[in-house]
Formats: sequence, C-alpha cells, structure tokens
Amino acid sequence: MNLLFHLLLLSLLQYWTSSYTACAPNRYGRRCNYQCKCKSSEDCNDGPKGNGNCTPRLNVSLLSTDATRKEQLRSSPFLANFQLLPTTFDQMTMDEHTGRTSRQIYGASGARILPAPFRNPALNVVALDHELAFFLGLEIPANLNDGHTRDLAEVFSGRKLLPGSITFAHGYAGHQFGQWAGQLGDGRATTLGDRLGLDGSHYEISLKGAGRTAFSRSGDGRAVLRNLVREFLSGAFLNAVGVPTSGALALVGSDQDMDGIIRDEYYTGSPEKLKPGVLSRVTPSFIRFGSIQLAAKRQGLDGVLKLARHALTIIDEQERNGDRSFFKYFAKNKNLLARVDEEIRENCFFAPRKQDTCAGSSRGGGGSEMLECFLDRLVARTAALIAAWDAVGFAHGVLNTDNMSLIGVTIDMNVFGLITDYGTSHDFSPNFIDDDKRYKFGHQQKMAAWNLARVGDALMGKTRFVGGDRDSDSETNKKTTSAHDYFLTPEKVRQQIAEFNGRYQLCYEARLKWRIGLVGSSMVTSNAIAAWHDWMRAANVDYHKASRALGEFAKNSDDRDVGDAIIKASTTRSVPKLLSI
Repeated sequence: MNLLFHLLLLSLLQYWTSSYTACAPNRYGRRCNYQCKCKSSEDCNDGPKGNGNCTPRLNVSLLSTDATRKEQLRSSPFLANFQLLPTTFDQMTMDEHTGRTSRQIYGASGARILPAPFRNPALNVVALDHELAFFLGLEIPANLNDGHTRDLAEVFSGRKLLPGSITFAHGYAGHQFGQWAGQLGDGRATTLGDRLGLDGSHYEISLKGAGRTAFSRSGDGRAVLRNLVREFLSGAFLNAVGVPTSGALALVGSDQDMDGIIRDEYYTGSPEKLKPGVLSRVTPSFIRFGSIQLAAKRQGLDGVLKLARHALTIIDEQERNGDRSFFKYFAKNKNLLARVDEEIRENCFFAPRKQDTCAGSSRGGGGSEMLECFLDRLVARTAALIAAWDAVGFAHGVLNTDNMSLIGVTIDMNVFGLITDYGTSHDFSPNFIDDDKRYKFGHQQKMAAWNLARVGDALMGKTRFVGGDRDSDSETNKKTTSAHDYFLTPEKVRQQIAEFNGRYQLCYEARLKWRIGLVGSSMVTSNAIAAWHDWMRAANVDYHKASRALGEFAKNSDDRDVGDAIIKASTTRSVPKLLSI
C-alpha cells in the first residue's frame, strides 16, 4: 500500500511539474490549462511560457504620428529629435498579418509588430554607450535629470516609439547544429528603424527582449538581464580590439517581480524567476545566413535577389566608409598602421577602400552576376571576421546559420567565451549544450565554411536543404526556365567558397602579426609567429597574458629583433625567459 501511495504521489508530481511544448491559440500556462481573456484588438501572451497578459495588437491606421511621438518626448529634446529612418523596412517584404500570434510565414521576410511593454512603470537604465550614441547623432546630456532617464527607459524598452520608427521582426530560417530547423526568426527582437552614423553608413537599431513576435514559437520573447549585460560588454570589447561587432546603445531592466521571467538556464530541472531586460543593439544590418535560406525556400528567386541586393548595398557602404571597429582600434595607431599593406588593411582590418569592389557596381543588376558578387563579398568578409575572432581568442559558441551575419559582423553574443590556456584552446567550447563540441574554438573556420556552403545551396536555387529538411516550399519558389538563368551554378558556388580558407589564412596571419607587434612581411616574422604558437601550445600559457608580455619590448625594437627573440625563447621553451625578454 505504501509503495502504491508513493507511486501515485510521484505520478501526480510529474504531472503538475511537467510542461507542454506548445498550446492551442489563446491558451497559456505550463499545461495550457488557462484561457486568455483579451479583446479582439489585443494579443494574448499565450503558450506554455505565457502569462495571459494582453497587449495592443498592431493597427497601422492607429499608430501615433511623429508629431505625437515628439510631444510625448518633449521633456527630452535629444530623443524627440532622434528621427529614425525606414531603410531596412523599405527593403523587406512584410507579412500581411500583424498579430503577435506565432505562425509560419510565406512570401515575406519580416512581420510588423509592436514591442510588448514591461508592467513596471519605473524601469532602470542599467547602461548607456555615450560614444555610440554620439556616433548615431544622439547627444545624451552629460547630466541626466529624472525626466531624461525616464524617457530613455521608455524609448529603449519599447514603451514609447521614436519619430520615424516602423517596428518589425526579421524572419529567417537556419541550420542548428547541422540540422535543418526550418523557420526561426526574431522571436524576442524588434527592429525600431535605422540611423545614419557619422561615417555616412546606415545602422539598424533593434530591441532584444522586447516581447513576443510572430516568430516566438513557444518562447516568451524576453531576455535575462544578466545575459544582456554580457552581450553589452562583449560588443564593447570586440569593437575596441578591432573586430566588427554589433554594439549596444542602451540596456534597460525591470527589477519588479511582476516582470520576472522563468528560466531553467542550465537545464537542471530547477527553473527560477529572473530579472528581465531589453538591449538596444546597433549594427549595419541584422540580416543573416538564415535570411537568404528562408528567402530561397519561401520567396523564390525574387526574394533571393531582393535580399542579396540589400546586403550588397550595406556591404558597399561599409567597404567605402570602413567598419566602426577599424577606427576604434587600428586607426588610432597611425605609425604601426602605416607599415601594413593597403590591401591587408582593406581586406582584413575592414578599413575604408580606395577602390570600389563589385558591391558598388553589381547590385543594380538582376541576375547571376549580382549573386556571384554577393557570394564573393560574403566569403571575403566572413573569412576576415573569423580570422579576427581566432586572433583575439574569441569563441562565439553557436555558429548556426541563423546566428551568422550576411554582411560579415559579429552578432548574437549569447554563449561566447575567451580562450585561456593555449595548449587546450582548440577544444574550448563556451556552449554547455554543445556536447559534440561542433562549435569549439578550433572549429570556427571549418564551421564558417560549412555555413557558407549552405548559403551557396540557396543561391543555386535548391528547394531541399541538407540536414533533414522536410519543409514544404512556397508556390512562389517553383523553378522556372528563367530562374535557372539567374541562380548560380554548382561550379561557380564551389569556386567562390574554395577561396575562403586562403582568405582566412591571409587575414589570420595579418591579425597575429599586429597582435604581437610584427607587422612586417619578412620571413623571420612568419617564422616567429609559428614559433610563438609552438611555444604557447607546449607551455600551455594563458593566451592573453602571454600576448601582453610582448608589450614590454622597447618601442624602437624592429620586427627582426622581436622575431629573433621569440624564436630563441620558443626553442628553449622557457616560460620565464620569454616573458622577461
């Protein structure tokens, strides 16, 4: 009897602690046992992670005018005059439905949505990047009063809209850990609009953690505040060391229990309520490898061409004006930079180009020439980006095709890490659910090449992708004779992607030469780099501390002096000797 009682108790416990993976529309709760009570003009926060809260459904005809938005921000003129542009929105095809309910979307690359506000009326501005704000033309006062702080929190949590803002969520698909995952999309991010930076390039501003969208699936659309702090810091760090990366303009958080979100972050079976936040991310564009995959799958040739043309426009701006990270790091050391070959500066350090690439001339075309140029620039910029990661010891941790930028910048720093002991760094993975270490530090080059091949599949017009793709295609994606004339041939795709490893190696060596102070191109420099790696691997030293030790060389030391010293020290494998050179 005792045994039966305990078994019954265990069964009841499992029943009440278990959670469904999805609910019928307008049902919510762990077991979908609650019914939403929202008006027809409202969306319900439904699903297993939902709480039944009702938020206004986007009604384009009822959106506030720019004049009204400016009036709402009249106590903060610096925000009222921060007019956004619809640059990205104008290049996207939007779904005709505007509800927040999760759904499969065909024939579109995005879905309009309003940010879902926190319930807490008094939010906290956790962090601001004043330098990035100034770069975007947002002149935040040095001495913020209570009204300024309140308006900053309202705007960068999504509760108030800036003038010119047209909000939407990106749609994209992706391969996750090598398997086709189908439609994914911005499940917790909402784009506000674009701004012209001081360099003349456009920058997209997006709120991460701003609530559910059409792409949320069973998620709640929120983000944990402490995780957003890591992303804020990682963007600042990578840009500061010359790696193209999305920046963070502001971080807003709620410390009220009413806004708390339930997470079992480490899959221990013990979920806890955590503080949520919203991160205002800034980058030239948030389109991804998975964006072109979804376009090929559900929009056909027209969708692929439109997205590739948009990507080339952004790339052309970046190549003509240079990446923001170049000016934050490399351009500050003019004497050292002068010793770097111009081609290396442009191809590997993302410096402004003196001569346009095909990105400036091909995007006006509508055929295979434009797609060929797009793939060429994507391969080149991705190779330079991965080389930059590896040179600074950055492990991204989750290189799915939906987490890689279509313009060659670092995005989605969710589970990143930095290597320490160099001897074991090849197997380092910051992603605790990556059991097979698919995305470990030593595999980043390999995984980037694999992901580029998946973009190549889309550019060839394939309608079935590797990795267990069983998705149905849109009728707009049926192949026609004319479409074959525009998509790339398998041979052309192979030729382009075959350039990746060589471009990576060129940029990796250039980055390492800069890192250890050997920016020349003599043979002793190359030998010194090889010896440097051999020594670090054998001694299993901390990569960053060992690199910093080289900063103790006299400023007037030339490449040969430093190189000879490294080779000599690495031959003896003497840690104290090398660090005391």
